[in-house]
Amino acid sequence: VMQKVCNVSLQPVVLSEGDVLFSLGETAYAMYFVKMGVMRYKRLCDDHSWEREQIGVTRWFCEAVLWTSWVHQGNMRAKSDSELLALDSLKLQEVC
Repeated sequence: VMQKVCNVSLQPVVLSEGDVLFSLGETAYAMYFVKMGVMRYKRLCDDHSWEREQIGVTRWFCEAVLWTSWVHQGNMRAKSDSELLALDSLKLQEVC
């Protein structure tokens, strides 16, 4: 099963510095793993301020999409040239 998950559900994502991965309000479809580079996440807080976080190698994000329908709560952009692995939630459900 694990080999099938990797072959069917995982896809590489290559981003250049400044590229947008997703934006506030978009429907999520994948969980991401950072293989190389640094991503910058900017989330809109309840008080209408912006919270910022950097996400680097060996980190992951958007895991909620694996078990629920999810809408992105902020913006994710490549702070540097980056390589990610996207785990497609619908393809994962087909495999499992």
